[in-house]
Amino acid sequence: MQAAVFKGVGSPLSIETRPDPVPGEGEIVLRVGRCGVCGTDLSMTDGSGQTYEPDSIIGHEFAGEVVAMGAGVSRFKTGDCATALPYIGCGRCATCLAGRPNFCTQFRGAAGGFAQYVIASERVAVKLPATLTLADGALIEPLAVSLHGTALAHFTPGARVLVIGAGPIGLTVPGLRGEFADYRAGFGFH
Repeated sequence: MQAAVFKGVGSPLSIETRPDPVPGEGEIVLRVGRCGVCGTDLSMTDGSGQTYEPDSIIGHEFAGEVVAMGAGVSRFKTGDCATALPYIGCGRCATCLAGRPNFCTQFRGAAGGFAQYVIASERVAVKLPATLTLADGALIEPLAVSLHGTALAHFTPGARVLVIGAGPIGLTVPGLRGEFADYRAGFGFH
């Protein structure tokens, strides 16, 4: 597969041929149809703070079509369109079972959307309904960030708020309401 690979701070992304990913148990492979460029991608490549590992494939706002599945996958079939959270936990601890793998002690990032194919854990993958395009699916991760921030703020409908930032996350915050306080259930992450 072709992939845009982060070589290090100050170096341009390198287009390289990498082996096609092979799914392990509980994993799916998506043929990437859309991937966003997040501010996190920019800040983690400019050297101003935490940085991606050199030779890594970045891109965590992606959606695509399922083209392969590992053993034990039960919620997906070839041809399904899906997206996934850009991280994974152990799947067994209390935080994972509560739908919060981002707080798992075995948390690990799972980017890779700047490639033709990406592996995702079935536990954090979401099948896209037929009414959503792959472009819509690539926006689910930033929308989830907006939703999470809104839930943490505990503001009520009609409250006066100031949103700083005109990117996808900032732009979606004003449209969110208090009824999304338990947003994880709506996304169906397992």
